[in-house]
This record gives sequence, C-alpha cells and structure tokens, in this order.
Amino acid sequence: TIMKIQWNWGKGIAVVYILFVIGTLSFVTFAFTQKVELVSNDYYAQEIDYQNRIEQTERANALEEHVDISYDTNNNSVIIIFPSMALPEDGSVHFYHPSTSSFDRIIPIKKSMNNRFDFNTDGYQKGRWKVAITWSSGGKKYYYQHMINL
Repeated sequence: TIMKIQWNWGKGIAVVYILFVIGTLSFVTFAFTQKVELVSNDYYAQEIDYQNRIEQTERANALEEHVDISYDTNNNSVIIIFPSMALPEDGSVHFYHPSTSSFDRIIPIKKSMNNRFDFNTDGYQKGRWKVAITWSSGGKKYYYQHMINL
C-alpha cells in the first residue's frame, strides 16, 4: 500500500516556515561570502581630512593653467601636463580602478623642471579609471582628479 500524506494547516505552516529559514540562511551565507571593498583602507582618516582636500582642489582650480590629462593610444601612456606656475616638487598620481582595488596603482612624482609626465599603462586593465593627483609646489598643496578611459 502507498502511504498518502494528508495535508493540514499545521503541516503547511511548518513547510513554509522551514523554507523561509532555509532561504534566510542561504542569503546570509551568500552575503558573508561577498568581497566588500572600501574606496581605500584608510577611508575614515581621509574623511576627517576632507576639508583640506577641498582647499587643495580649489587651489588647483584657481590656477590660470589647469592640469591636462590625456591618453596616448599609440604609446599606451597617460600624459599629465602640469601648470608652469605650479610645477610639482613632490606628490603622487593615484590610478584608481572602480571595479576592484587590486588594479589600483600609486606612482610617486619626483621634482622635475619639465611640466610633462608620461606614465606607461602597459598591464593596466582596460576601462574607466579615475586619475587623482596630489602634489605640492611652492609650499602649497594641490589636488586634481579626472576620469579617463584606457
């Protein structure tokens, strides 16, 4: 004889509850296995220093000549031309890739009499990048950022 299961309200509620618990546990497991990346590891320290960043950006925007960033497809390089009145004495160029921080690169800027800097991008992931430049000149700090497609 085949045993026939009889359904009643109690069994229906139990099945719905069990399915709900399984679904919730599956979602929680999925959520905990996802990689979560902040924009930077020292995000909170940078947030506290945000007013300085605003002042550095305003200072860079107030220059008569602006920073020019372009991509040279023939040489696979990013070209940055600094204003002649604010040549970098030191600083850094941060290539920030929005999809994952493992692609990010930070390149130091050395003092130069030349206002043009070429950065070879061989090995960089194709796509959209944020180029953030921080530099100092004449005792003043400057900040400029620009989106670029490689």
